[in-house]
Amino acid sequence: MAPRIVPTSSAPSCPLYHRLFQHPLKLLEGVDVTPQLNAELNANVSQAEKDSAQKMKKRPNMNFVEMGIPIGAILTYQDGQSTVEVVQDKKVEFNGNIMSLTAATREVMGIDYSVQPAPYWTYQGKLLRDYYEKTYTKEDDT
Repeated sequence: MAPRIVPTSSAPSCPLYHRLFQHPLKLLEGVDVTPQLNAELNANVSQAEKDSAQKMKKRPNMNFVEMGIPIGAILTYQDGQSTVEVVQDKKVEFNGNIMSLTAATREVMGIDYSVQPAPYWTYQGKLLRDYYEKTYTKEDDT
C-alpha cells in the first residue's frame, strides 16, 4: 500500500493538492500515456547511445570455427591450470562433459550464474575476447 501524504492545515483547501495527491489517477482519466512517456524518455538518448545498443543486440554468439579456432584446439583458463578442448563450433569438452564455454567457465569459477567467458580464456596465448572482436566487429563499427 502506498504511503499517504498527511496534509498540512492549509492543504485540504488547495484544489491542486487535492487533484495531485488525493486522486492522482483521475488526472489520467483512463488515457494511455505510455507513448508520450516513451517519446520523452527517448528524446534524451543520444544517437551514439542508440547505435551502441543496436550493435549489442546484433552481436552473435561466439563460434570457435568462425573465429579461426579449430575443432580440437585447447583453450586455457586465466589460471593456467584449467583447459577445455573445442569439440564443436560452439561447444567444448571439460572434465569429460560436452558443454558451452560459459558453462565450463561457471564450473571453473565455482559460480552458479553466467558470465561472458571470452575475457577468461586464451588460445595460443591470445584472449578469446580479441578473437571475438576481430571476427565480429565490422569496419564501420569503430
